[in-house]
Parts: sequence; structure tokens; C-alpha cells
Amino acid sequence: MNRPLVWSAAAFALGVYTAAQDTRDGLLLAGIMLAAGLIFITRAHLPLRWQRLVVIFCFFSAGMFVYGVRDLESRVDSLGAAAYHDPGRYYILEGAVREADVILSDTGYASFTLDADTVFLGGEKQPLEGGVHIRWIEPAFPLYPGERIRVEGVVEYALSRVNPGVRSYEETLRGRDTHTALRIYGGDSIERIADEPPASLRYWAARFRHAQAQHLTQLVPDNAVPFVRTVWLGDRRGIGQDQYDAFLRAGTAHILAVSGIHMGIIFLTVRGVFGMFIGNRRARALFVIAAVFAFAFVAGARVSALRAALMIAVYMLAECFDREPDTPSALGLAALILLWLNPLYLFEIGFQLSFLSVSSILLFHEPIKNALGRAGMPEYAAGAVALPLAVQVLPLPLAAHLFHVAPLTAPLTNLAVVPLLGAVLWLAFLTAAIGAVWNGLGAVFGHAAGAAVSFIETISGFAANLPGGHATLVSPALAAVACYYAAAWLAWRGARTSSWTRRRTLACAGLVLAVPFLWRPAHPPHEVVFIDVGHGDAVFVRSPGGDTMLVDGGDRVGGMDMGARTVAPFLRNQGVDHLDYVAVTHAHSDHMGGLFHIVENFSVGEVILGIPSDTQLERSFLEACRENGVPVRRVFSGNIIPLAGGAVEVLHPPEHWAGAANLNDESLVLRMQWDAGAILLTGDIEEQAERLLEDTDVNASLMQAPHHGSATSSTPGFLDAVSPSHAVASTPGAPVLNDSVVNRYQARRITLWRTNHHGGIQIRERNGRFVIQSAREQRGLLPESAVVP
Repeated sequence: MNRPLVWSAAAFALGVYTAAQDTRDGLLLAGIMLAAGLIFITRAHLPLRWQRLVVIFCFFSAGMFVYGVRDLESRVDSLGAAAYHDPGRYYILEGAVREADVILSDTGYASFTLDADTVFLGGEKQPLEGGVHIRWIEPAFPLYPGERIRVEGVVEYALSRVNPGVRSYEETLRGRDTHTALRIYGGDSIERIADEPPASLRYWAARFRHAQAQHLTQLVPDNAVPFVRTVWLGDRRGIGQDQYDAFLRAGTAHILAVSGIHMGIIFLTVRGVFGMFIGNRRARALFVIAAVFAFAFVAGARVSALRAALMIAVYMLAECFDREPDTPSALGLAALILLWLNPLYLFEIGFQLSFLSVSSILLFHEPIKNALGRAGMPEYAAGAVALPLAVQVLPLPLAAHLFHVAPLTAPLTNLAVVPLLGAVLWLAFLTAAIGAVWNGLGAVFGHAAGAAVSFIETISGFAANLPGGHATLVSPALAAVACYYAAAWLAWRGARTSSWTRRRTLACAGLVLAVPFLWRPAHPPHEVVFIDVGHGDAVFVRSPGGDTMLVDGGDRVGGMDMGARTVAPFLRNQGVDHLDYVAVTHAHSDHMGGLFHIVENFSVGEVILGIPSDTQLERSFLEACRENGVPVRRVFSGNIIPLAGGAVEVLHPPEHWAGAANLNDESLVLRMQWDAGAILLTGDIEEQAERLLEDTDVNASLMQAPHHGSATSSTPGFLDAVSPSHAVASTPGAPVLNDSVVNRYQARRITLWRTNHHGGIQIRERNGRFVIQSAREQRGLLPESAVVP
């Protein structure tokens, strides 16, 4: 235990994670454990080894205790609870802006967070307050942190779509004490209510950031402005989804967030430059720390940038005391400080990627640089080549889990892109700084930055479209991640101690070779998941024998493709890249639209359709199936779809049924039978189809609420014929989910699960009964009074 800070940080993080799994009475238990540990270590006379173990126990307890305190503070606020229990209400909110996007005339939307402290409903002031995430379409003027404003509109509880096994943006927002959402348009629903600017550092940092954005927009070529604003100011709104996907496939998407990689570049270049001119180590370290925090300030003093700056500052503190920096200890201390400030950082993707990126640079840059030097590469070239290689080592498994892409060309691509990113960062600095006083010279640097951006985009685009340049992955299993990091640790230890023995080499190679064999989970459970896709349907089925089926795939409208944005990430997080069946209930966009992406990007055994429809959407979908070599089969009532360990019955429609009033009534109705009971999937059937089914055997323990719970469906006779205990409505809420329909379910004591409230709904089987969990309940995102629907 040569590095107590590393073990202490690990124990603290483990305590935070443990407390997060079950917070009931956790704070009291953690307090007792911490007090007992402290008393024991101060009063008892123990051998050194036992003292160390007690210290680790104290840090573990402290992690639990700090999380418990933070959890009490971050419970759903009163405004969030009101929005959950009484949805669809129109509020007037007053409060202070917490953080806001840079707002310029060329941006079509912006987001900001409001700390609402005054709330009106129906003209009466309410005893409510809370954090509100506001999406502003066609923003009319810039906003800065600390300004007091008034906004009005319908406050919603759901902040994003939430599904089992997939990290959601909602978790990040709630971890930042933001529990409701509001959408406003133009300038009619918002106004400033205070003229005096607030006296805060964040206010002036935001104004400075906004001024820089204006200068960069004027002085940088138009085609390069979105990229420069992304990497210099953290404003990624100008990067389209297709362009972002290209960066992902090329393995260069990590440059599009102001965090670890940017701080690492600033740190290494500034340290190198100051090292040539400042001989005093302490002074040099202080200048480097100041430069890193100055960059974080320029980037808007955002949390991700400040976290990375703090990590580097802790690392450099050793030089301030004329000591050699110990990278693991510095990282351990940085982790302790950050998690003490906010233990919820542990669960933020931004924190994880930033921490891993900075850690990767600090741990692996020197060993890789030295190895390249021993191979004969000049020192200046070795340092430049080592940075893009080092930064990828530790974040790789997390990136595979998040983005499901293995960019095979990434090591070579980043050799060119990362140095160019460094050039763009410094040129952006010179453009903004000089352009503030001399536009002509600033434009020279701006156009130079534009040339570097063009090179980055060209290289990334070439790598993204190179045949065989990337592979699509499912999320890695825990065993594969453990093997990968064990191999990385062995490699780092060997490089650091120069002790590359034959045994170490074989162990490292064996661990690396084991990773692909352990990548997938061995025995995933059978389940049915109603995926939260907003307005639309998507249901994933895994049979007891392991066969997989997707029924519908959500909508595809405008720039929002639920197949690409929601369904595909869910499937890959479940370890699924092959579907035995894709069933389409009917040819409406909110059911079929997202399936185009699925048949184009997944291996599909067979597509199942019902009665042919004379729609352009279905014709286009059939063409997509033909182009991707996916066979199509029509099924009708009485047919069976075989699944390993079970089967799916087709209950509707009849093959030659001519009585359908519309496409909804032609929806496939499917039933699967498990030991715990039957599950009925109903598509969008309405009253006519329901009456036809009433006279048949449609009994099920759990059913899908037809047509998203709208008033056209869920007729009393049909509900009585099915007689379920539970129903799931895949719905965006009001006005689609009708109150009279909700009352029908309640009158029959049918528990109604709603994706707009509960997120994705997961049904598994245990001891002969269904176990139903909602994604928001699993993640603790529901008000305490709403855990059970």
C-alpha cells in the first residue's frame, strides 16, 4: 500500500457507489460506520497493516456518508413533484439563470437552466421551487448566469427518454438538481425582471465567452465556425448529427467536448513552452496551473473544464513543493476532492471520460514517448506522437460502451488530428485575443484556424468512410473490461519500472486476447422491454431460449430518428447486434419509422408484416429490406412465430379481413406465453378491431394499452376480455393519454405503467411471476411517493 491516496480514493468511490445502490437508511448507517472507524483508529493500538485497513474502511464510510448527504439535497424538488403528480399545468416561473448556452443570431435554439424560486399557477403564488431545464426555440436575446428572468409554459417532469441499461441525459440533469423541463418559443414567453447585472464570476465568464463567440463568428471562415466554437467554447450545436457520427466512426469524437483532451493539450504545450524560459520549477508549475485555469475560464467556466483543470493542478502541486509528481497519487487526490465536492460526479459520463482522458495522458504519455525514443524517434516527434496514442488507452472501454463503435483507424487518425486540434486551440486563442483589438490581424489567425479545421474534417471524413475502418460493437461485459484494464495496468507498471519480463509480457498478451472472447454477457435473461421512444411504440423481446424480436421501432420525423437515437443504443447496451425477428404492427411512422435504421445497421433474420398497405412508407421500408437482404413474411391470425423456448401467437388481423376502418385497426396483435402468464401486444387497434377480438381468447396477465392509451381504444368490453393485472402505455402523456381511458384501467384495478412517467418498462420472470420495473424507478428518478404506479 505504497500510495495511500489511491487506495483511499478507490475506497471513497466504492462507498459512493455502494450508497447509490440503496439509499434507504444509508446516511445513518454510513454515519455510524464512519464514527466507529474514527474511534477505533484513534483509540485502538493496532499493527500498521490493520491501521491501513481501518483507514480504508473510514474512507469507504465517508463516501457512503457524503453520498447520503448529497442524496438528501438532490431529491426531486417541490416543483418536480408537482409536475409529476399534476402534469400538463401552465406555470409562470421567476428565478435566476444558473447556466446558459452562448446565444447568437445564427443558432436556432438554446438551452439554459433556471433556479425557479417564485411560482404562479392560475394567477396564485404556489409554495414551489426547483431547477428547470429550458429549451428555447428561436432565442431572442443572450442570457447569462445570475440574471433574473420570468418564463411561462407547461412544465414537464420527464427531462429525456429513460431506458433500462442506457445512461440518459435525465440522470445528468437530476444529478445537477434540475428536475423539470420547459419549452419556450421566441421572446413572448420570457422577459428579464432585473436591470442590474449580478456580481458573480460566472456571469462575467459567460459574457466574456459570448464576446469571444461573436469575434470568432466574424473572423473565422463560415464553414469552420461550428467546429471552432465547439472545441474552444464548448458550444456543439453547430455540429450536425451526421458530422458527429463521422467523427465517431473515425475515432475523433473525443475532440468535440471541452474536457480532458483539450486540457491535456494546453497542459503539455504550456509546460513545454514555459520549460524553455522558466528555470524555477515552482514558478513554472504556478504559471502552468494559471494557464490551464485561464483556458477553463475562457471556455465558460463549465464544470467539465474546471474538473479537468483541477486534476492537472493537483498533479502540478508536487512541483510547487519541489517534489517529483507521482501520477497515481495526484489522480487519487483529485478524485477525492471532486467526489467530496459532488459524489454524483462518479455517475456522470462527462466526469468519467474527462477523468479517464486526463489520467491516460498523465500515466501513459511519458512511457509511450520513452518507448518511441528508444525506437529511434527524435524527442520532439516522440512527444507529439505519444499524446494521441496515450489519450486513447483508458477511455477505450467506456467509449465502446457509450458509442458502440470500434474505430480501427483511430490510432493513425489521431496522430494527425490531435496535433491539428492543438493548432486550432491556439489559433482560436490568438483570433479571439487579437481580434478584440485588431480585426484584420485577428482574421489572419482565424483563416489559419479554418485551414486546420478543414484538414481535421477531411482526415476524419476519410477515416469514417474507409471500408473496414470501423466496426460496430455491443457494450462490453464487465469481465472484458476487467481484463482490458488489468492488461493496461501491467503495461504501465512494466514501462514505469522497465521490468518487461517474459512472464509480464505473456500475462499482458493473454489478458488482451481474452477481451474479445469475454465481450458479450454469457447468459442474458429473458425479458420484454417497452422502450421509451416518446410518441410511438418499440418493444424488445428476448425469449427463454435466447431468441430476440423487436416489435416496432419508434418514429422518424425531421432530424429525430428514434431507431438511431434510442432503439439502437438500447439494443447494443443489451448485447444485441442480431435480431431473429423484426415485427411491424402497421405502416404508421411512429411504429415503422425507426425500423429503417435497424434493418440497415443490424443483422435481421426476418421481417414480419401483416395485411399489405398501399402506403409510400411501407413501400420504402420493403425496398430497404430488399437492399439489405432481409426476408419479409406476412402473418395473420392463427399463425405462430417460433421463438426458442416459446412462441408468439398472431391473434389479429384475419387474412382476408375487409372490415378495417383504417390502418390502426389492421395492426398486428401478438401474444406470447411465459410461465408467469401471457403478454399481449396490441399496436394501435381501435374500437372496431377490439370488438372483433372480444369474442376470441385474448386473455393475458399484462397488455400493451392500445393506441398509446388514446380515447379511440381500450373499450370496456376489450379490457374485460383481456382481464390483465398490468398494462403499459407507450405515450408522451396528455393529450394522447386520455383521462377517461386512465379511469377505465383504474376502475378494473389494472396497474397502468406509462413511459412518459416511468420511462422504459422492463418485464422479467422470477419464481413463476412477473417482475416489472421501470427505468426511472431503477435509477431513483421518481419522486419518493411515485415509486409504485
